[in-house]
Amino acid sequence: MSLRLAIAALFLAATTPAAEAQSVQVGFERQVTAEGIEVGIWYPATGTPVHQRLGLYAQDVVPDALVPGGKHPLVVISHGTGGDFAGHVDTAVALARADFIVAALTHPGDNWRDNSRATRIEGRPIALSAAISYMLQAWPGGAAIDPDRIGAFGFSAGGFTVLAAAGGKPDMTRFADHCAKHPAFFVCTLLRSQPRTLSTAWPPMTDPRIKAIVVAAPAIGFTFDRAGLEKVRIPVQLWRADNDQILPAPFYADAVRAALPIRPDFHAVSGAGHFDFLAPCAEPATMPQLCGSAPDFDRTMFHARFDTEVVRFFAQKLNRPGLAATLDGTRFRPYAACYAIVGSSAEGSPVIGSTWQSVRTDKLEGRPIWRIVVHQRLANGRFDMRDAFALDARTLRPISLTTTRDGKPHAELSYGSDRVTGYKSDRQRNRVAVDQAFTSPVWDGNLFGPTFAAMPLAIGKSFTLPFYQYDRGLGAFTVAVTGTEVVKTPTGRVEAWVIDAGSSVDRRLKYLIAKQDGREIGYSSPQGGQRLGGECAGLE
Repeated sequence: MSLRLAIAALFLAATTPAAEAQSVQVGFERQVTAEGIEVGIWYPATGTPVHQRLGLYAQDVVPDALVPGGKHPLVVISHGTGGDFAGHVDTAVALARADFIVAALTHPGDNWRDNSRATRIEGRPIALSAAISYMLQAWPGGAAIDPDRIGAFGFSAGGFTVLAAAGGKPDMTRFADHCAKHPAFFVCTLLRSQPRTLSTAWPPMTDPRIKAIVVAAPAIGFTFDRAGLEKVRIPVQLWRADNDQILPAPFYADAVRAALPIRPDFHAVSGAGHFDFLAPCAEPATMPQLCGSAPDFDRTMFHARFDTEVVRFFAQKLNRPGLAATLDGTRFRPYAACYAIVGSSAEGSPVIGSTWQSVRTDKLEGRPIWRIVVHQRLANGRFDMRDAFALDARTLRPISLTTTRDGKPHAELSYGSDRVTGYKSDRQRNRVAVDQAFTSPVWDGNLFGPTFAAMPLAIGKSFTLPFYQYDRGLGAFTVAVTGTEVVKTPTGRVEAWVIDAGSSVDRRLKYLIAKQDGREIGYSSPQGGQRLGGECAGLE
């Protein structure tokens, strides 16, 4: 069945502002630790968001919302020299929408209010670790954090910070030669303004709680050689701005890339300046030196891709052990079924619509494929959607998706090996181009049941599967097999897998998948569900 009707149109939520306010939003709060460290915290939430300024930036959040239940990965954010916790607000919000809890600290002595310790950079990893400890031990919502899934994001001096916290050991004596050759570079002028002793000694400060890092335009990358980064054995995503005038190539990101013992997920951004990794400013003219970009560089457009890639990386690398799913299209068989959509999971709940789903084999240019059609209609006629999928027969990798809504074209996607292209319709039914790149395989986020049926289901197993959904971008299904159940259907009793399933931005569903042939039996949730039966005349 389709993801959208299961949650969004369940039940007319998309048509009422009050219901929309209950969809997953982003909660935000500002805290100060006992040590005086300022921390901005974002997390998945429900409620009515408000638009608020945050320094140079703006965000739409639910202030001081309730912290969600369950266990969520944590990402800590380390800003650059002279910044504060708000500098990467859009990335923090994107992560929170993807089910992460995010904590961004303002580094003591290296922020826009007080930069008196800007060159005492060894204090930064210590402060980062203190922020993690605060989130786990003192933050009132700490019970919602999975301590085994912690990542760190750092920009500029923050990039150096997360490398050091991950096990990096710089050789600060390299400053002498570097600044003799490049005295006008920013890091060298900063060192002259705040002199410090340069030594090969570096205090132990590796934080083993950190399991993956994103490093954007790292400062003083030249202080790391292969020996200095030898102990950085966790996944690294590394970003370089190709027009960086503050930390120019090849002394910073390139030096880190060359010294890392394991090849990073590397991204070079053509036309980007150093500060283009900061969030787009609410009013760029107020501080053009930080908010301005080159005339031919669109920071907002870049951040749509940047945030997507950061979310994808952390979603993949901070999975629980054993969660990677291998799909096999031979695990289910062709079928066609009619389902009744109900407004509540309670026995005897009224039927409010129907879903017709057909799953059949076919060939596309000689290639074996699955063709899956999901046609859904609410009884009051206020919602009619038809999805037609073409999927690789073996892997279920999507080939194409065509969607109509109320009989009119709504979206059309074509999947390649590294991107999806096509169009979608906005709320005014205007066509909007889709061109989303991805660096690893994704599945289509509009299709649940057959996708789950292709997994190696067994009691106690859990999986994640990355997807693309044209209204939400990249995300991940999370699936846990909680048991089996004998289900009464119109054609008799069927033994089914019981699956707790959903995505990083959706409510959880209880799915039922037939053990014998992989048919989707139905689903349920507190908000409603779907079961075999119903009236599907006119649906195909």
